[in-house]
Amino acid sequence: MASMVNILNWQAEQALVWLMVAKVIDGIDGPLARYINVQKYTPVIDGNALDLIVDYVTCVVVPILFAVRFNLLPEHLEMTLSILVIMTSAIWFSRKDIETKDLWFRGFPAEWNFVVTVLWLLNTTQPVNALIFVVFIVLTLMPSAKFAHILGAPQFRRLTIPFTITAMFAMVSMTVVLHERHNHIGKIIIVAWVVYYLTISLWRSLMQPDELELLKS
Repeated sequence: MASMVNILNWQAEQALVWLMVAKVIDGIDGPLARYINVQKYTPVIDGNALDLIVDYVTCVVVPILFAVRFNLLPEHLEMTLSILVIMTSAIWFSRKDIETKDLWFRGFPAEWNFVVTVLWLLNTTQPVNALIFVVFIVLTLMPSAKFAHILGAPQFRRLTIPFTITAMFAMVSMTVVLHERHNHIGKIIIVAWVVYYLTISLWRSLMQPDELELLKS
């Protein structure tokens, strides 16, 4: 909600910071709920359904609002691409098999909060943004494509977690601490993280058949 208010008030940097805060919360809410044993005290609440609802709003609805508000996409493609993101992401969140046995996501996990943040900070052009949107829209509907669960996937975890924390720190620094989107060190860190994430995702996608899902690093 805080991010949406910032977006409507043309405050891009603040909106992105709230999305990063939401991402951190998303990473710890499950383990925290299980530790406290929330299910024992709220048996009529489906925690999984609640988690999916919150994730859909945070990772899809708010980022698309950001993309539209701050003109990340070409005007003639804005509505079409926004609709496709909303629809394909809803389908992805509705799947019963969104994770493999070794906790990798099947298809792009609708992490549009990361997508719009990276595109904004790298200051990429509208045609490039549109192409990237199309690629990830297609990958959302491709269960054969595997994407790393930052905290869950056992392979490369010792590198993935600290690298992701470093990248998120760079993102926050570029939006709040440095108040600028042209910090070259920050951009290098973000690009390196994106390349790393896509590389390990490609590696896992090529691991067929499913017998390899239980492979441990």
